[in-house]
Amino acid sequence: MAGIADFAKRVVCLAALFALAAVLFSCSEKSGPTAPASRSYKLTLDCSPANGGTVSRSPNKTAYASGDTVTIVAIPADGYRFLAWDGISIPKDTLKIVMDGDKTITANFEQKIDLPPDTYTLTIIASPADGGFVSRDPDKTAYATGDVVKLTAVAAPGYSFYMWDLCDEMLGSNGYTFVNIRIGNRNAVIQVNFIPMEIPPTTVTIDMVSVQGGTFTMGCTADQGDGCYTSEGEPPTQIVTLNNYQISKYVITQKQWKTVMEGTGYDYSQAVVGDSFPQEGGSWDVVVNQFLPRLNAMTGKNYRLPTEAEWEYAARGGASSRGYKYSGSNTIDDVAWYADNSNRSYHQVGTKAPNELGIYDMSGNISEWVSDWYGSYSSSPQINPAGPSSGTYKVLRGGAVYYESKYMYVACRAMDEPQYGTGKGIRLALSADSK
Repeated sequence: MAGIADFAKRVVCLAALFALAAVLFSCSEKSGPTAPASRSYKLTLDCSPANGGTVSRSPNKTAYASGDTVTIVAIPADGYRFLAWDGISIPKDTLKIVMDGDKTITANFEQKIDLPPDTYTLTIIASPADGGFVSRDPDKTAYATGDVVKLTAVAAPGYSFYMWDLCDEMLGSNGYTFVNIRIGNRNAVIQVNFIPMEIPPTTVTIDMVSVQGGTFTMGCTADQGDGCYTSEGEPPTQIVTLNNYQISKYVITQKQWKTVMEGTGYDYSQAVVGDSFPQEGGSWDVVVNQFLPRLNAMTGKNYRLPTEAEWEYAARGGASSRGYKYSGSNTIDDVAWYADNSNRSYHQVGTKAPNELGIYDMSGNISEWVSDWYGSYSSSPQINPAGPSSGTYKVLRGGAVYYESKYMYVACRAMDEPQYGTGKGIRLALSADSK
């Protein structure tokens, strides 16, 4: 009987062990891998100015799941009106947002003003707000239907112009820092966008020549010949006094341009490709608002385009001038690539003779942008003239491989709209007090 009892106890113990194993197995099944927690996102709503109004949201929650749709409404404060959402080209005060990440949305308001009948306001929004500003011409509080306003975007240090938000009032392309707006029969809101500059960790060297300042006669002097042309009613010359400055020995080459503009989308294809050939294709607008800020950030200098007066003074040989018709000689083939000897193709910089200051290619090879708007010469003496404050065309100097010899004299002026770059190159300047 004792043996049977011991056997029964062992059976009970084994049954208990099997039961415990079953429970453990069942628990391990239930506590298997858990589904990842759903990601939540934060929606931040701001107002500019802070007292211009408020923004409501529906549903009103502290966090949202991916894919949630949130309706936000801009509510102006007394004395204000809604303008636009920052960075969003939808002018309505109600907006639907689909949450796919943390978001910050800013509603822009402005104070209401009493306007004369049949006039409208033009409001400019910069995004981000510290990315730059916009000047307008004419600059008025209110405009009439049909008025055309020229807007110019100016990037802040560390930023570059990106684009304008498209709108019905815009005339032409939005890819330039300036744009014309035609006022309709409503208040207009225009947004300009800037982006931070990303400067590659590299350096670029520009060979500069020091120019001793002085006084000279600019324009159609006797040494320029009978073919020297000025517009009807324009004084043929003007007396100019300049301070000391520096100007580059060569025009900017393709290698220099690529080093500065790598990764920006402004690395243009060339008619003739080669590191030591002149860079061709940069509009005045791109040069001033893209190339120069990047170059100066890389070098720590303040390179700029020369003024028209600085360009001509240097081309004539400055204080060392011998009164040549072309830059460095009265024999054009010695110093210039032009239509008769270039096969109408660009040539490597510095392959013709330099002028009295050791500067190359100021006659021929490629036309060069200067900083000035095109305008008439002054009948009174000028000190460090910078040209008109505004205009339609920017000045080009120096001639080019497709110019006939009669247009190659050193005082010859050309012009084009600043958004066009085909056939244009650049030479740089530094002020005497520039680091």
